[in-house]
Formats: sequence, structure tokens, C-alpha cells
Amino acid sequence: MNTSFVQLLQISIGNKNSIDLQTKNWPQLFEISNKQSILGITYVGLVKTKKMGIFVNPILFTKWYGLYESLKKRNEIVEEDCRWVTQYFEEKGFNSCILKGQGLYLLYQKTDAQLVRTAGDVDIWLMPKGIIGENKSNSENKYSLSKRRIEIFRFCNSIIPNCHTIYHHLDFPIEGKNVEVHFTPSWMFCPWHNNRLQKFFEKEWSNRVLTEKGFYVPSTDFNIVYILIHIYRHIFDEGVGLRQLLDYYFVLKNSTEEQRLKAYAFLQTIGMNRLTKGVMWIMQEAFAMESSYLLCVPDERIGKKILTEVMIGGNFGHSDERYKHKNNSITNNIGAENLFLHIQRNIKYLRYFPSEVVWSVPFYVWHYFWRKKNGWR
Repeated sequence: MNTSFVQLLQISIGNKNSIDLQTKNWPQLFEISNKQSILGITYVGLVKTKKMGIFVNPILFTKWYGLYESLKKRNEIVEEDCRWVTQYFEEKGFNSCILKGQGLYLLYQKTDAQLVRTAGDVDIWLMPKGIIGENKSNSENKYSLSKRRIEIFRFCNSIIPNCHTIYHHLDFPIEGKNVEVHFTPSWMFCPWHNNRLQKFFEKEWSNRVLTEKGFYVPSTDFNIVYILIHIYRHIFDEGVGLRQLLDYYFVLKNSTEEQRLKAYAFLQTIGMNRLTKGVMWIMQEAFAMESSYLLCVPDERIGKKILTEVMIGGNFGHSDERYKHKNNSITNNIGAENLFLHIQRNIKYLRYFPSEVVWSVPFYVWHYFWRKKNGWR
């Protein structure tokens, strides 16, 4: 990993006060930041280094500033989209919770109001009203995930026919907004691990929090588990970038010791111990996180493997030339060719995460026929 980039990143998030940098490196640092979709973070470090008296090319500085301001405006737009979509589904009979995205951006702003996260689509987790109420326990859940999925799909498909639908969400572009409607936040390939995870999600549903922005976000207890699962999923699918890992850094920074202990105990029950150890190494190596915030003892071997793939692939693996094809996600576009690609790209993880690698193949085969059976595009 580029040493100058690591220093810039750590200065940006307030974990370093000086930098050893040659001015000729700035274009390269811009390109890495852009590849990882964290220009709105490293711009803050750029401003800090300029105040230290380090020369910054004025043309590059102006370009970086312009993109930073665009990212700020984009976040304002997506925040309003989250509020609008929440109200829309509320009126249609669904409770909701905004996943990732703008809920995590609030954590960045809480730490340093100058930090600007790159906003993506709106991910909204729905629950038909009356299925799990605010004060009901998990045991009072009226419907299984499959029944909830059907109810949500029927409504969305009545508004936008032939919604592209996969195991955990469907695409719901409405009023010019890119929305992913989630039946469940995520999943695990291993069936018994997935069963435990789905029970965890349902239990945490009632703990979501209403923000002053007008939409609900998950609890910290939820995010310590979920964002790590999200990273895990993208390691096996499109690829994962520093943007997602930085999200997890801010989740941990805004958690308590009790919450971290509780989360790690659960993560071990769903086969996430190795991944957690590897990510903890990245938290320290890339972001200089204090050891008191780590969930467990870091594993350098696993962490280096993940970080190497992160730096090669960039945000969601979009820069990974090794696996260029028409759809970088096997979950979204499965066929014989993509299944072979999946095996090819993930066999390198077999020694690190054997359970998920082995179970991924039967999951994707089942997923293909499951979608065909339901007639989902």
C-alpha cells in the first residue's frame, strides 16, 4: 500500500499530524483516492497538508475542491431521497430502515463535519406494517422471510413491473431515484450461519432509530455486525474498496466496549472470526485505529490478503482488470459463464474462508433455479 497515501488518509481522519510527502506524488494520490471513491475524505487531508506549508499544485487543488463540493451536494440530494422514500413506503403500508449510506454518513459528520462520504444509491429495508411492530418480540413475527419477500415484491412489481429481484433485494427506480428495496439486509452462503444471521436481523429491527433527517437508521449493535457482513459479501462478489472499510472504521469509533464485545461474540457464531481478524489488521494498518476499538487480535496474513485485493480492485472491484465482464456481480447475473468466473476469482480465498467459498457454489446454483421458479428477472 502506498505509504504517502496511508499518511494522507490518516491525516484526513485525524490520526496523524504530519506527512513525509514529495509534491510530485499528488496526482498519484488523487488517482488512488478516486479509485477508492474517497475523494471527499482525502480532500480534508489535502487542506491540512496545505496548511502545514506543503506545496499543492493549484490546478489539482481546484479540481479536488470542485469534486469535494459536488460530493457534498450529492449527499444533500440522497438525504432528501431517503426522507422521500421513507415517507412514500410509510404511506403504502411499510415500515422502513435506511441501510448503509446516509446513516453511516451521519457517523462521519459526528466525528468531523468536514469529512464527506461518497453517496451511493438508497438502500431501504422494508417490513410490512403489522409483521414486526415496534414493541413486539421476534417470537411474534407473523411471516417468514419468504412470505415477507413475496408481499414486498407484489407491491413493488405493481408499481414497476419486472423489478430485477435477487435473494435479499430488488431494484426499484422511482421518481428518478435509484432505490434498492431490501427484504433482508444481507445473507451468508452457509445455510445454518444464514439462519442465525436472519434471526439477528429480525431481533434488531425494533432497535432502529429515527434521525432528525426524517428517516430510520439501524442501531450501532446492528451496524457492527452488518457492515462487516457487507464487506464480506463484496469480497466474494464484486469486490470491496477502502470506502466500505472506512465505513466500518467509523462504526467502531462510535461504539462502546460492551457493544463490541457483544458483536464479536455473535460474529464468531456465524463463521466470521477469520474475516474479523483480517479487517482489524486493516483498521490499524490503513487507518491507525487505536487498539482499544478493535474487536479482536488482528491477523496480519488475512489482513494483507484482503488489503491487496482492495488496492487492486478499487471501489466495488470496478478497477479490477482481471475479471472484466458485462456484470461484475454474480448475484445479479448468474449463468454458467459467471459461475465459472465466480469460482475462478474466489478460489484464492479458500485457505482463508473455506466455509463461505465451499458453500457459495451450491448457493448460487440454488439461487439461479429459485429465481427461475418464481419467474423473477
